[in-house]
Amino acid sequence: MSIDSKTLLNNLFGNNSSSIVPYTIEDSTGMIKLDAMESPFNLPDLLSNELANRISKVEFNRYPDSRAVKAIKSIRDWMKIPNELRIIAGNGSDELISILIMSIAGRDISVAAPDPSFSMFKILAKQYRTKFVPLSLDKDRDINVESWLHSVSKNNVGLVFIPQPNNPTGNLFDHQRLINFIDKTEALVIIDEAYTAFCSSNYLFLAQEKTNVIIMRTLSKIGLAAIRFGILAGNPLLLEQFDKFRLPYNVNSVTQVTVEFAYNHRDDLSRFTKMILRERERVCTEIKLLGYSVWESQTNFLVVITPEGQAELLFNWLK
Repeated sequence: MSIDSKTLLNNLFGNNSSSIVPYTIEDSTGMIKLDAMESPFNLPDLLSNELANRISKVEFNRYPDSRAVKAIKSIRDWMKIPNELRIIAGNGSDELISILIMSIAGRDISVAAPDPSFSMFKILAKQYRTKFVPLSLDKDRDINVESWLHSVSKNNVGLVFIPQPNNPTGNLFDHQRLINFIDKTEALVIIDEAYTAFCSSNYLFLAQEKTNVIIMRTLSKIGLAAIRFGILAGNPLLLEQFDKFRLPYNVNSVTQVTVEFAYNHRDDLSRFTKMILRERERVCTEIKLLGYSVWESQTNFLVVITPEGQAELLFNWLK
């Protein structure tokens, strides 16, 4: 008699899988989809046709360039990433977060991130059976340096993910507090700049100056969410070790071609970003005129504060 499914699941996963809550994508059929902070602008027909022509020339019978050399060169030029920093490309930021956590899994080292922040930090830590440590924000939704340092030291934290600006609070953490934390911790700090296009923040210089800083970026928020492309930029010796955990051919050929194409048309994508910034100010003003409070945002989304008990009513009305 073969083993029953319940016993098999318990043998394989124990209690680990039951404690993991997957990243949920809600069905948005019939709605205007806003919940993933994607750009509302698709490529114009002229650019779409040009890209389709480029993709038609992809050799689909061949594996992609395993190091995405041309795509990385385009990103380096586009984002002005210094040559002394090494770049690793990934299948979106999610894969890069996974690589970073995977590399320390099983070594009694913890992962930390602000609370609240991007949920995948916690989800992926749990998937790799790695302790996750939430770092509480202060009353101004900012870094509490001494509290963070205490938590990081107490829990043997090796990786600290810090979105700058933060998701979901929308604010930039104070520059000096961030520097103070980095200078006083022995952990590796990954500054997630997913929303850097919507603010003046740019911490690439820290990856040059500090041995314990890596920068993570993505093209998802500026209109290219479909291609799933993200990067890590940092000290070559450090990234060489993380690169050992990257799967071969992790960035497909269509994505690589699209990154090169996007680089050549970066001014169009920049124009869309500027439109989003103008709309952010307009919508913020209109919401305030309706009587709601709105947190200052350095991203492409707004946090609206409603009177107690009204948030769910407003949410359902919007749906």
